[in-house]
Amino acid sequence: MNSEACKSFLTKRLTEKYSAREAQNLTRIILEDAFGLASEEGFHAPTMEDIEELLVQLDKGIPIQYIVGKSHFYDYILKVNPAVLIPRPETEELVYYILEYYKSTQTSPQDIFEIGTGSACITLALADKFSSSNILSIDKSNEALSVAQENLDTYAVSNVTLKEIDFLNTSQVELVSKPYDLIVSNPPYIPLSETKQVGASTLKHEPELALYTSDNMGIEFYQAIASFARKNLKKGGVVFCEINEFRKQETIDCFKKETFEYINCIKDMQGKDRVLLAKLRNT
Repeated sequence: MNSEACKSFLTKRLTEKYSAREAQNLTRIILEDAFGLASEEGFHAPTMEDIEELLVQLDKGIPIQYIVGKSHFYDYILKVNPAVLIPRPETEELVYYILEYYKSTQTSPQDIFEIGTGSACITLALADKFSSSNILSIDKSNEALSVAQENLDTYAVSNVTLKEIDFLNTSQVELVSKPYDLIVSNPPYIPLSETKQVGASTLKHEPELALYTSDNMGIEFYQAIASFARKNLKKGGVVFCEINEFRKQETIDCFKKETFEYINCIKDMQGKDRVLLAKLRNT
């Protein structure tokens, strides 16, 4: 089946279950990422069996990114699988605000620490923009770190170190304690008690370790990040975190408790409180 026939067939089938816009977007992703329409190797003409198998997985609610094994983030095409979260536009905004911050200060962070790297989407973007920086990225999941390493290798990134660390384990965190200019994280912030409220979304196929926290308030990671940052930020250093819009004040309070003086929550393109920037007192 050639690309035009494939496009026509997919669009027709997908519009039976999705809006016209969603169907067009899914068709584009399938053509480009599953069958190579936009790749240098060229279009890989699928059989009808190939297409039907893919559609069966979609019908099961499996995210298209997991089906094709790829996701787009900034200018990068990343490998993804159920061991890592699918990179989202909100996380692109987190990176954007980090870059804008350093652009405004006309400085660059020398030492960067990322907590919960997942696919390494944040780390990859920062490593590219701050090529002279030293970046340490941690994750509790060895499977996630394997994906992260593959993505870093794909883009020949050499200024990043990955470590398997449970950030809520105090003894393990001591192994990565050192002065940092920038601490960044998109940590788990959905309380386990709210899993039923998540609904039948693609989240049910994504890694629970990266989504849920046993803390009923969903702030245990922010408490740990604020405490760690107070002890390990260099003078003038900053923290950037993606946050739960419904836990804005509780998250702010975590940093106020640790004597952070400047705390700002930035809204995303949908008008939701999404990014927290914090600086220590007397920095």
